[in-house]
Amino acid sequence: MWDKPYHRVVTVSGQQVSSPDKVTLSGLTDGDDYLRYRTVELPEIMVTDTYVDVSALPTGNIPSSHSEGGTPPNPPSIRSLEISGSDDEVTYQWPNQWSEIGTNHIDTLSSGITVTIYARVYKYKWPILPK
Repeated sequence: MWDKPYHRVVTVSGQQVSSPDKVTLSGLTDGDDYLRYRTVELPEIMVTDTYVDVSALPTGNIPSSHSEGGTPPNPPSIRSLEISGSDDEVTYQWPNQWSEIGTNHIDTLSSGITVTIYARVYKYKWPILPK
């Protein structure tokens, strides 16, 4: 039980990205490889895992990328999307893909053994976005 979240909340909202330059959208069944002006609607995915633990708050990985332990355990699957263009047309994000963006203290219970309740917050960040 201790290495798994006690409770998980997944929230999905939209983020709209517009490009003043022409970019391509490939890797999708409904995408294309043509250079076009785009307005792209991408999901913004957040995972909040609540834990009950007897240790100190795990704040050492913030900010962290997916290669440094920033991926939540058993993350939701994400539909693949590839956005490409020249360096003048796209913005590269780091950290990208799953990133731990915060650890929030919720409560401390003292009853013989100190028990801490905290939430780790993860966000899926698209690696490349149109400018």
